[in-house]
Amino acid sequence: MRVLLIKPGDNPSIVGYDPIIRAEPLGLEILAACIPQHEVKILDLRIEDNLRQTLYNFKPDVVGVTSLTVQVEEVKKMMGVIKAFDKNILTVIGGHHATFKPEDFDSINIDVVVIGEGEITFSELIEHYSRGKSFDNIAGIAYRHSGRLEYTARREYIKDLDKVPAPRRDLVKKYQKKYFYLYHNNFATVETSRGCVHNCSFCAVSEFYNRTYRVKSPHKIVEDIEKTGADGIFFIDDNFLQDFARSEALIKLIEKKGIRKKIFFITRSDHVVQNKHLIKRWKKVGLWGVFIGIDGVNPDSLSSFNKSVSMEQNVTAVKILQENNINILAAIIIRPEYAEADFEEVKYFIEDNKLSSVQLTILTPLPGSSLYKRKFNEILSHNYELYDCMHLLFEPRVGFKNFYKEFSRLYKSSLLRTYGIKDTFLKIKMLLNCPGVFRFVRKIISFRSYYSLQHKNHAGMQNFEQPEAIS
Repeated sequence: MRVLLIKPGDNPSIVGYDPIIRAEPLGLEILAACIPQHEVKILDLRIEDNLRQTLYNFKPDVVGVTSLTVQVEEVKKMMGVIKAFDKNILTVIGGHHATFKPEDFDSINIDVVVIGEGEITFSELIEHYSRGKSFDNIAGIAYRHSGRLEYTARREYIKDLDKVPAPRRDLVKKYQKKYFYLYHNNFATVETSRGCVHNCSFCAVSEFYNRTYRVKSPHKIVEDIEKTGADGIFFIDDNFLQDFARSEALIKLIEKKGIRKKIFFITRSDHVVQNKHLIKRWKKVGLWGVFIGIDGVNPDSLSSFNKSVSMEQNVTAVKILQENNINILAAIIIRPEYAEADFEEVKYFIEDNKLSSVQLTILTPLPGSSLYKRKFNEILSHNYELYDCMHLLFEPRVGFKNFYKEFSRLYKSSLLRTYGIKDTFLKIKMLLNCPGVFRFVRKIISFRSYYSLQHKNHAGMQNFEQPEAIS
């Protein structure tokens, strides 16, 4: 059978980070590897906007699409285009949003919704479809039957991640030069674990994986790294340093193999503090940058996020990384409850800790998170375009207009500030080498960017004042 896997394109109206970070569609590459007996093609619509031509040339029997929350409506329209081309194509949707809100994909143009991890489920689905067998005994799906979605039993999570096949990176080889992380072009994404044992209120990861945490062995990870052929590696785990012993074993194996690549990973501040001795060793084997979840700049915010870290750990983690000359991308979440003084506190925290690269986001109730469940009745809009972590979904303390003004000013000050020659050089390099950075900067510091999308999509905001320029 011919199977087409699609990564949806970027929505130009969204304010988010797509212009400066575009990673390979690793999940689709792994799905492709799970059905080796079939002909598979990956279409990345972020790069190649030719859906109809691809359908005509490839003539797929099955089309699978992954969807983020902000892409729900776009994906449903895409499925309509696919069914209009050939109503006999089996259309399948998967991903985090499909797992938490499968009912959002209850459409005549969508045949199957995959719930949870998709590797085994998708493989079974393709096998059943190719043999003309019923879907009713495939665990982990909702499938269209008699005009409505029928839900099957829950799918158990994969216990041994080493059995997950290596991703089919060959299927995106033609796109490789178009993938980038800031100004790094030749890098690959590598998964080494799944899940998280923590339960931050704004995050849906622990819920998606049913509060499990599973890892791949160091040998399996290194095998994957060696196959990439890339100069840089981005470990996409939600919390790379969760397992300290495995981290040390992986360092030893990288050293033994003589692998020298530029390395990035995501972690928490408390794990940096607890792994201080390992941070130095990671630096020696190529650690270049760390995305670290600071999230709150005062105890009240950290408590409200159920973060289970202290301000002291946040500050200490930053110092440890800086002492080891490791570039930091610090994530900080801005709460709707903030007054003007709170925005100033964030600004001072950034300056006091000399954070040259900061990701500021607005607290967003993503489906699957405890925040979404706990404050569902307070959410102002269920238009998913606003779920890009850059728009207000709760009533702001200072009003919409003032909140966006303060948020834009805060972002502008953090983008323009540098700390020494190194930071200046890196920001200039990003401006020159990152394809979408000018578009990103223009959106991110513009009051109009946030205001216009919110005003257009939220029916309860007709009384907004017209936006004005910010000096």
